[in-house]
Amino acid sequence: MLKDEVLKILESDRTRYASGQELAKRSGVTRAAVWKAVNALIADGHEIEAVPAKGYRLTDNSDVLTAAGITARMKNKCEVRVYDCVESTNKTAKLAAIDGAAANTIIVANEQTDGKGRRGRSFYSPKSTGVYFSVILKPNVSAEKSVLVTTAAAVAAAHAIEKLTGKTALIKWINDVYVDGKKCVGILTEATFDYESGGIDSVVVGIGINVTTDEFPDDIASRAGSVGKVSRNALIAETCDELIDLAGKLPDCGYLDEYRKKCFVLGKRIRVIGNAEEYEANALSVDDRGGLVVRADDKRAITLSNEEVSVRIC
Repeated sequence: MLKDEVLKILESDRTRYASGQELAKRSGVTRAAVWKAVNALIADGHEIEAVPAKGYRLTDNSDVLTAAGITARMKNKCEVRVYDCVESTNKTAKLAAIDGAAANTIIVANEQTDGKGRRGRSFYSPKSTGVYFSVILKPNVSAEKSVLVTTAAAVAAAHAIEKLTGKTALIKWINDVYVDGKKCVGILTEATFDYESGGIDSVVVGIGINVTTDEFPDDIASRAGSVGKVSRNALIAETCDELIDLAGKLPDCGYLDEYRKKCFVLGKRIRVIGNAEEYEANALSVDDRGGLVVRADDKRAITLSNEEVSVRIC
């Protein structure tokens, strides 16, 4: 559609004005058609500044999630599907993968009605105040090493937040990202398997980031936070670009050095919550499979792979 083409041009550089003549030439249409497209974008909620003799420019406050807004900022070529509201982006992505969606397809929603986290928990996903997206990956890893994808996603999200906000983002093993002592990011990785080979067919990585959310349900209000005002399209693009790059290099795990630097659990006293037991331990290191190595009070060295851990955040 013409308005998508115009939007992609405007999104490619928000610092400059694009004249009606330029937009018409690049889109292969008349200036009158461009004018109609710009007005259609405004009707969709985009904030576009129009200045005589200069042209059109998306304002810094314009924050409508669009495929054009995301792809214009990405170096990797991906199919991006944006929905206003879905039950769960992971559920939508898994169905898309079954239907043959290509690797690196990105499913984005402005709101989730049933967002999921680890261990069956829900992920609070209110309309327009966060980013909720899932990436279909086809990494070259075995099932036992699929946890590496989760750690890669945590590093990618942390780097994107730091680049766009200037804040420090830290990781709580295994899949949460914290800013200013509050959890702002949740990650859920789910694999689909090839029944003939028994190997992984695809991995769906769901990422939820609280951007400007300032009201949370009572059960998470004390520990949940937001990263602060930032372009949601840019945040998705930055995170997905790095995640796709890292996933393409697996099982090389050189990025785990960065994960370890950001993992604030290491060196701390933690409580491990497993399926069969709970116990206190000291967090020692993250191994090359993404497992958390701990030493229990009975001197056992244990490598955690999917357990829950809690730690006091100072």
